[in-house]
Amino acid sequence: MQSFIPDSVSTEELMQLLITSDIEPDAEPEVEPADLHDQLWQVANRHLTAMFEELSDPLVHKVAALIVLRRFVDWHERVSEAKLKEAEIDALGWASDTSRLELAWQLLKDTAIGDDDPYAGAE
Repeated sequence: MQSFIPDSVSTEELMQLLITSDIEPDAEPEVEPADLHDQLWQVANRHLTAMFEELSDPLVHKVAALIVLRRFVDWHERVSEAKLKEAEIDALGWASDTSRLELAWQLLKDTAIGDDDPYAGAE
């Protein structure tokens, strides 16, 4: 059986999806690729730390992760549908990733973070 699920997604393809009408398509990213990894970690870590300082309950991180996963699900659904309309072969890969992200969301939601986790097991 032949599979059309990609092993990975190209950076170029993702960058194309991020380009908006007010950004020049040929514009160079402001961050050099070697620095991008560090910058991503610093920004994410700074905001996660601020969340925990504002509300020092591990549930705040669970909720943040659920929100991020939901946004990934929604984004993958939109990309998959757009690619399907254009009959692009990798639409199935994006749809498959949507399902995997949904499973990750469900697994995290159902995993209790403490005895008073209102999300674990909730339908």
